[in-house]
Amino acid sequence: MKRRNRLGFILWAIVLVTAAFVIYNMSTFSLFDSEVKRLAEFDVPKQDYKLRVYHVPSNATMLDYIQVRKFKNNKEDILENYERYDSLISYLLSDTTLELRIINTVQMKPRIDTLILRLK
Repeated sequence: MKRRNRLGFILWAIVLVTAAFVIYNMSTFSLFDSEVKRLAEFDVPKQDYKLRVYHVPSNATMLDYIQVRKFKNNKEDILENYERYDSLISYLLSDTTLELRIINTVQMKPRIDTLILRLK
């Protein structure tokens, strides 16, 4: 009789631990990547600010996008969002323009696009 009670107790403990593990995983599960990654940072010639290029991952309402921010006096301002892109290939910077070569690697036939941002 004692052996049967012990076996029942062990099975019941396993069920409780498994249920707690499942509940914990379901409550902490993240469907989408939420980490914003800085891809590049550079000083703008003849200006007193920096530009930062970020990859912002998709979420329930938006697709991946590349975001360009102006960093001045410890404050970031969003200059432009380029939706449906996830990677920065290269950039060319002057004191008046920023030329970005970006790509969406998720597409079946990814192509590199060149986009120009006028700086103020």
